Formats: sequence, C-alpha cells, structure tokens
Amino acid sequence: MIHVSPSDHSSGMFEMQSENDAPAPLLATIAAINASGIYTTVVRNRSEVPARTEQTTGATGNSSLPALFWLSHSAMRQPQEGFYAGLLQALMTRSRIASRRFAAASFLLRYGWSAGAVIAPLLMDKPIPWYPAEEGDLCFADNTLFQAICLNSDGFLIARDHRFSAHPHCLLSYSDPDAAIHLVAHQLAGHAKPVVEALHEWSGFSHKALWAMVSSSWVGQILNISKRLQLPEDRFRRYLTLFYDAS
Repeated sequence: MIHVSPSDHSSGMFEMQSENDAPAPLLATIAAINASGIYTTVVRNRSEVPARTEQTTGATGNSSLPALFWLSHSAMRQPQEGFYAGLLQALMTRSRIASRRFAAASFLLRYGWSAGAVIAPLLMDKPIPWYPAEEGDLCFADNTLFQAICLNSDGFLIARDHRFSAHPHCLLSYSDPDAAIHLVAHQLAGHAKPVVEALHEWSGFSHKALWAMVSSSWVGQILNISKRLQLPEDRFRRYLTLFYDAS
C-alpha cells in the first residue's frame, strides 16, 4: 500500500531543522551509492563529476563532442539536435555501423546505466531518489560512455515505518516492501518512455526492440549491484521477478 506524504509535516524531529539540512537523507543515499563502487555516479551539481571521469576521455573520444557534456531529458527527446545528435552519430562512426537502429539501441544500453541511481538505494534499503524526469541530467563523454547523473530534486521514497517517512522531502512511502520495487520500475519506465518513443521515430526500430535494450540494461544493473552488495541469490531473483511484473 502506498502513502503520499503531506507537505506540511510538523514532527518535532524536523521543527528545528534548517533549510540546508532538509535533503540530508538523500545526500546520505548519494554518498552510499558513490561509495559502493557501482558503475553509476550520482551528483547534485554538474561540477561535482569526479576528475577521474574526465581523465578517461580524450584520445579515444570523438573530436566533434566536448570531453564531457550533459543531456537533459528534454534534449533526449530530440535525437536530431545538439550534442545528442553528435553522440548518436559518434556511436555509428566508432562502430563503423552506419545504422540509426544500431545507434538507438546502443544509446539505450548506456542510458539504462543511469538507473543505478534508484536501483542501488532500493537494493540497499535506503531512501530512494524520487524525481521528475526533467530533474535528472545525464553526463556522457566524447567516447560515448555514460558518466554520471545529476539529480536536481530533494524528493525520495521510503518505507512508511522508517524515521525519515515524516521528512519534508519524503514524497512517497510504502508499507509493503514489494511496492518499492513496483514504484521504482514504474518510475524508470515512465522516464524512459519518451526517450524510447523519440528514438523509435528517428530510427524506425520497433518499440519492442528498443525496450529490450533499455530493460536489459536495467537487468544488468540489478545483477551487478546485487553482486557488489553480496545479496543472497534468492533475494535478487525476487527483485528481478517483481521488477518485470511491474515494468
């Protein structure tokens, strides 16, 4: 069962909380994600992208693209414009496969890695970032690889019995742990839908094939993060089953 948290919390725990402290649960989640060693880097400001990321670009990159560049969700709905168009072209050039279908599929595999920002906290039982698609910008390198996601929202999702469920930035809470998996799956699918649709129109590739690309990337995230966290096999198999029942 899902509960929408009220916006006017008056819990004593937060009465004396300053505005700067408000997103503390989400900041703790981001720190845990970045400390876990998974592929997805999460930042709050674009300038926070680690220097080690910048050092991986350059010689192997594409001269028509900056060493690092950001794509907003709205930009990813315009595959013929800006750096996004350059990235899709670079995918074809580097592979020597002059096919829009190939570029669309390759991009969605990369796009899917940003899902670690919500999948990792789900598997860690931590506050899960909950944000509109427009408040998550993605960073790519000139070598076409995904580098980081910048979250511009303080909202999060958490269990109803958790002490942070009364926090001003808790947008949703749940009583059934399985509901969290369904909510994460629905959020990821909702964010991806207009990106997939735009690539379908641009490339002519079927919706089914494009969804297979992005969903296989999400599977990879669940499996890799579960392995990193050393979760029992029965637990991550349950996550996979419930995730695909919902997506």
